[in-house]
Amino acid sequence: MAEMTLRRAQRGRSVSRPPDYGLTRREASRLRALDPPWRIQRFLDGLDYDVAASGCRSPRRVLAEGKVQCMDGALFAAAALRLQGHPPRIVDLEAVFDDDHVLAVFREKGAWGALARSNYSGLRFREPVYSICGARRRCAATRTRSISPDSIESIG
Repeated sequence: MAEMTLRRAQRGRSVSRPPDYGLTRREASRLRALDPPWRIQRFLDGLDYDVAASGCRSPRRVLAEGKVQCMDGALFAAAALRLQGHPPRIVDLEAVFDDDHVLAVFREKGAWGALARSNYSGLRFREPVYSICGARRRCAATRTRSISPDSIESIG
């Protein structure tokens, strides 16, 4: 047995499997198959959206139940990205006058992209085209033009 493992290693074949992070082989292979990232988004968009937000689902439950809400989608996307070699990163956008939103972000070729599941189509997939410098400029511009709740007048 040891000789066979040594021969495989000498031929350049991988001896050990990549980690599955607690998922079954089948679950991990399903998440790995969603590569490149737009395939993760396509998968999430094909699932039913849980408007009632009945609890937070793990990636395993998302696969089993075929339902997601915002947080579930971000966790699922981060898990799939992790299995594909990306660091798992999640961003929580806290809203004042609307629902909060959670997304998974990833970096390719020096640019940032995002994956998410929302009942609002504008808060979903973003191609990795955003550089960190551009994001900093946009954040700084947003901070200087922010609206305080005291300055909002009711219409009508």
